[in-house]
Amino acid sequence: MADTKETVAKKDAKKAPTEAKEHAAKPAHAHDAKEKATAPAHAERREKPATEAKRPEERKGEGKKAEEKKVEEKKAEEKKEGGKEAEAEEEEGEAKDEEEAEKPKRKAEKRPAWTGPTSSVKVNVYSLAGKAKGKISLPRAFDTPLRSDLIHAAVTRSRANRRQIYGPNPRSGQRHSVEQWGKGHGVARVMRVKGERRGAQSPNNMGGRRAHPPTLNKVWELKMNAKERRLARMSALSAIKDAALVKARGHRFLEGLTLPVVVEEDFERMQEEVKEGYTSSMIETLGKLGVYGDIERATEGTHERAGKGKLRGRRFRTPTSLLIVVSDVESVRPFVRNLPGVEVVSPGLLSIERLAPGGTPGRLTIISVQALESMMGW
Repeated sequence: MADTKETVAKKDAKKAPTEAKEHAAKPAHAHDAKEKATAPAHAERREKPATEAKRPEERKGEGKKAEEKKVEEKKAEEKKEGGKEAEAEEEEGEAKDEEEAEKPKRKAEKRPAWTGPTSSVKVNVYSLAGKAKGKISLPRAFDTPLRSDLIHAAVTRSRANRRQIYGPNPRSGQRHSVEQWGKGHGVARVMRVKGERRGAQSPNNMGGRRAHPPTLNKVWELKMNAKERRLARMSALSAIKDAALVKARGHRFLEGLTLPVVVEEDFERMQEEVKEGYTSSMIETLGKLGVYGDIERATEGTHERAGKGKLRGRRFRTPTSLLIVVSDVESVRPFVRNLPGVEVVSPGLLSIERLAPGGTPGRLTIISVQALESMMGW
């Protein structure tokens, strides 16, 4: 055992110098190199949570940048749209300026004069202020002689042709079970309800049918010769220039006013200038023209109708007032729809009933220059 211990000690003594030499031979930075070799892995492991913590912040920063870009793009688009709107407004303004510049030119432009035959009668052309600004010849139709008989006949036929057929139910007064007793009973031989003495169904009994009721087969239409109808219409048109006939109908107007009252072209363009207060502006214009007194007459004359008409949707009766003839009806109608008794029509819709209501010629009429020129060929 001693030998073995000695041998082991000798071996250890031999290893010690060799290990010292090896340790001395190794470089001092070998341990550092190992640490460096293992350091990146540790650093990565240590840095990973830091990078993971930074990612949401980076995302938030990117989101903010994206939002800022969107906001900038929107602002740029709004600027572009604003620029376009500004350009559009400028263009509209320029167009309006051009129209306004052209307006006096349009007024200065004169339409081609009518070269055909006209009436020998000339009337004043009134401005909206009620002042005479010139004269104009009436169409040849105003030379038609007065035919009151044809006018009355035409109006009567026009009314008859508008009538609606009417009559009782064919079974009216006959909805009973009746019998006749016959002779020998000392009573009238009328139809009586079965089992009773009460008379029924016969025309002379209470609750019985009518003897000769109106039938649905009756023809209410009345005919008139075409030439007579045209002559009546032209005669009624000619009557509106006669101040005596117009007064005889009860119309009120200013003395010295030429009839029919012809107004300038601006009468049909009032809607372009007046944006509100249509009725008041028309009342002012009619007052300046000297015909508003007729509107007051119609207002004062409005009364409750007598008879059953009160219960049938026509409770009030309004006198007939002005007739306004224009080429553009829709531009003038809003101004007069609240004035009692006033009608607005185009020349093509001038009927005998509008020119001579009730068959009496001489209605107070206002005609625009445009409408009068379209009637020159009549």
